[in-house]
Amino acid sequence: MKLLVTNRQGISTLLLIFSLIYLFQGCALLKLKRDSVIGDNTTIFVGKVTSNTYNEKPIFIAAYCITDTGRVLTNYRVLHKQGTFDLLVYQEEKYILWAFVDINNNNCFDTNEPSGYYKNGKIINSGSSGIFMHLDITLSMPKSDYKNIDSSFAIQNVCFKNKPSNLSGAVISLDNEMFSKENGKNGYWAPAEFYKNVGGNIYFNREFDPQKIPILFIHGALRTPRDFQIFIKNIDTTRYQPCFFYYPSGLPLTAMSNLLLWKLFNLFKTYKIDEMCITAHSMGGLIARYFLIHYGKYFPSINLFIAISSPWSGVISAEKGVKHSPVIVPSWRELQPNGPFIKALFQKQLPKNIEYYMLFGHKLGKRKMRYNNDGTIALASILDNRSQSEAKMIYGFEEDHTSILKSNDMFTRYNMILDNYYNDTPASNVGMLQIGFTFKCDDSIFNINPILKLIPHDSLLNEEVIFLNINDSGKIFGPFANGKYTASIIAPAFKPIPLKTDIVITSNDMPKLHFDLSTDGVLFGSIVNNSEYYDNITGSYKPLNKDFKFSSIVLRGNNIYREIIYTDRDEPDYLNNQIFRNDFAFGKQFYFFDLETGTYTLEINADGFKQSITKHNVIRGVLNGFKKVQISAE
Repeated sequence: MKLLVTNRQGISTLLLIFSLIYLFQGCALLKLKRDSVIGDNTTIFVGKVTSNTYNEKPIFIAAYCITDTGRVLTNYRVLHKQGTFDLLVYQEEKYILWAFVDINNNNCFDTNEPSGYYKNGKIINSGSSGIFMHLDITLSMPKSDYKNIDSSFAIQNVCFKNKPSNLSGAVISLDNEMFSKENGKNGYWAPAEFYKNVGGNIYFNREFDPQKIPILFIHGALRTPRDFQIFIKNIDTTRYQPCFFYYPSGLPLTAMSNLLLWKLFNLFKTYKIDEMCITAHSMGGLIARYFLIHYGKYFPSINLFIAISSPWSGVISAEKGVKHSPVIVPSWRELQPNGPFIKALFQKQLPKNIEYYMLFGHKLGKRKMRYNNDGTIALASILDNRSQSEAKMIYGFEEDHTSILKSNDMFTRYNMILDNYYNDTPASNVGMLQIGFTFKCDDSIFNINPILKLIPHDSLLNEEVIFLNINDSGKIFGPFANGKYTASIIAPAFKPIPLKTDIVITSNDMPKLHFDLSTDGVLFGSIVNNSEYYDNITGSYKPLNKDFKFSSIVLRGNNIYREIIYTDRDEPDYLNNQIFRNDFAFGKQFYFFDLETGTYTLEINADGFKQSITKHNVIRGVLNGFKKVQISAE
């Protein structure tokens, strides 16, 4: 495949709870606690509303709880035309379900408007079930009374606040307040309340055009479809039609995959869709994959899946939250790295008709975490080998977890994938490349995934960084823009031969690359503040002062002496230094290459800190992780 780039013993329960409250901002935990009461005592009513007249007019569906003194509105939904609905009510209650057509669009029931009850007013006992299906209502012109309806329960002149349609395919602008950042947070910290009030649905931002190919965008945790606002301005909307799955991101991922199934089923039933691409960011990728491996075979029109920065191995902080938080976001349980949901994600493969691509950022964010990350998610999770093995191509970008959704380089690559897949004839301005490589060592001692770097000679073209799987030698990759490139390969504990080579990519001729990779000894690491080291739910280190500067870093052992002296300079090109095996350090990170197998002494000197001296074992051909070297203030 291809790819581009425990709590400490002695921490008291009191300190842990304080750190959690700090992390979750206190009020969010209180909101979550209230919401958990709602979520644990609710059920979903699902049905269909039909009308022989005015079937393109808005429809209101309302669930009224029957009490000793009358009826109380519990929840309601709005459809932009006749179709299916789902709404949340409380368990162990008695309800009547009623609907009407809002002919004059005044959000009120007028006596001349068609209306109807479920089974003419039959009382529904919600019991303790999680879902009630087939609660269908047929609307008819006004009647003086209904069978089974007590006059005190009869619904007369009532008005509702308008809501966005709950029917798949509703048209709503991304500027609508429903897609606000605050609503995204509510969908995470108060997911049951969010679902009760907003629901979950697939929306278009323009009227459906059967001549266009729909692209279904799925957002991640704490987010909304508005995250894709810049994204959709950078795709060809004369050919592709954006649509968005909006859901409460704090609810279980399994449930949200099932909600996606329900919404797509109704969307495909309403519209003629011959082809569809799913593009999902972060946690949205997990929801999409779960849906595809279980239900994708029923939707053969879905033929392209592009995942962006998705945590395929789960999220460490979610596991710690489940263990230690006084209140749990339901989605955390299914994000646990060793939980059943993450394991189930790869028990089945994607349907064979689906072409799958992985895109991700590899730029560290402001948060310092103990593992390599994109500022939010560990790269080890994003680059899970199980997901890599199914991807046709994997592309990395110098972006973090959120900036990737605004990256021009990513948009260029994304559009190239779309155009190459959906064009009947290959594009005339792109070509393919065959890549080969051989590891000159015992296969049993390494698990390194190489990285291919293509530097264009034309400044108008983008640099390409493609992450590869160790089994990708001999495979064909692309598409790439036509042009001349300098190609290099990076495998951290291996030295490439040749270091670089020039190639020309054209539509008519596919170049073939081959590199030999011989073992090398490397030591990579980062300097952290020992006096402020701590583990918390995010697994992070408190950073050294942003103005921290080492004076020298010295490596001794096996008859070598290397010293890196601090100099003021711009941030180096990490990949180029790895290609040419140049020792370097920047900020708090250091890299040493071309080491023999053995034990080395690392000495770090910095003004205001005690000298740090640590021992490290190096084995040629083995990358022993990213070392965290602690130093203490004087």
